[in-house]
Amino acid sequence: MVVVHEDEGRALLESDSPWFGAHALIFRPRAISALGPVLSNNGELLPLSSGADELFLFNATRVIDALDECASSVTRFSSGRPMHIQRHIFRPEMLGGADLFKIPNLTVSPAFVSERVVQLWKDTRLRGLDFEEIWRPR
Repeated sequence: MVVVHEDEGRALLESDSPWFGAHALIFRPRAISALGPVLSNNGELLPLSSGADELFLFNATRVIDALDECASSVTRFSSGRPMHIQRHIFRPEMLGGADLFKIPNLTVSPAFVSERVVQLWKDTRLRGLDFEEIWRPR
């Protein structure tokens, strides 16, 4: 893996979580130290070969079938399999207080995090991820 440090001649800000995609979170040691128990309870960290940068791919192993497909807004393939979810509605009773998880409904699921994880990220002043609220339990 190659970490890009500049774009079109402009230096990029260093991130505690260099972006690869919502489905594959990458963390530096500082983020792993701050999020340790959340990460270890919900997945595994896999070292990446990246030259001078010490990086780890987080593989979320907690998969929860919590999406209420009928109440959510879902675009489907002709086979009926979900392609994209525009509006997420989760079944709270299925989440059981989970802090970090994926859903089985999508072939490549993004990682979903709880408000507790977002607050921990902010409280420890980690840099590089922005969070978008997609659902709030009633």
